Amino acid sequence: MMLVAKLGLQLACDIQRLAVTEKDAFDLWWEWADKPVDNKPTIDAAIYDAVMALPPDERRDRAKVNDAVRDAPEERRDR
Repeated sequence: MMLVAKLGLQLACDIQRLAVTEKDAFDLWWEWADKPVDNKPTIDAAIYDAVMALPPDERRDRAKVNDAVRDAPEERRDR
């Protein structure tokens, strides 16, 4: 239960960061993906899983990325 609460807090922080920085899931994904391998910041697992479920050509489509993250099953967002 403690892990779920901690991960829920992390997701809440990520959502707050989105609101403050006005970055959407697409921006967060490409910010993460374009970093050098030795300098990778973390990315929320829900964003990673949702985007990786898309075909590679759709990962460059802002609307499809944001829709995929928004429509991700609850169990992905609660990890």
